[in-house]
Amino acid sequence: MATLLFEPEARKMGLTLRKTDVAVYGVGRDRPAYYARVKEFRVGTLAESNVDIVVAGQGVAGIQGVVGAKLLHQADVEFDLPDGKIRFFTPHDCMGDQVVYWGQAYAVAPLVPVRDDRIMIAVEVNGMRDVAQLDTSASETVLTGTAAASAGVTPRSTGVAAEGHVRGLDSEPVKVFVGDFASFSFGDETIHNAELRIVDLYGIALTDQPQLLLGTDFLRAHRIYVARAQHKVYASYEGGPVFRPPAPPPKP
Repeated sequence: MATLLFEPEARKMGLTLRKTDVAVYGVGRDRPAYYARVKEFRVGTLAESNVDIVVAGQGVAGIQGVVGAKLLHQADVEFDLPDGKIRFFTPHDCMGDQVVYWGQAYAVAPLVPVRDDRIMIAVEVNGMRDVAQLDTSASETVLTGTAAASAGVTPRSTGVAAEGHVRGLDSEPVKVFVGDFASFSFGDETIHNAELRIVDLYGIALTDQPQLLLGTDFLRAHRIYVARAQHKVYASYEGGPVFRPPAPPPKP
């Protein structure tokens, strides 16, 4: 995914927007996109110069844009959200799990090769293999209806309930359902009775888009290292709930 700047922020900065034939797909539907040339875009020690940034969407309060995987893939990246940090590494002569330098037990899952730079990870939901995109802009892990149905859960299944709406890049609301999935597995770490959200992410059928977004609810409970050269993702559980647990049954 490319770095994206929300349209109101781009106009506030006085950037010149160029029309494209590109569409950006987000929750609910696709949106027209523009390009804007910036002299420099920097995150910590990583930087891009004289680069075209995608401009689209109306955004979310307090957030100006989304950092793309292309920038992050200049180095290995560690997501340490429990400590409030994201770190970048260029490893030298590191073998295997030496990159898990904090010394805790870990699970490891394979990176899935894709044509672009998105961080795509092989996971399992109810024993069914799925490909999840690591998405720090998603506050909760969500599945499309297709992925949920493959795992045996639909909005009409027993115990599945409507849970309001979610909004994506624009303000259009999309229905959210919540269901209890028997298991969610990241490598050899398995979360039982995982409460996951089911959302119509794109509004249309897209074969090249992930059917599961691994959100910050998972990241906040883990310390994660993306080892690009190894094509692996390491994750150490840090404690606390991973996904929101199902509500207790009503008292008799």
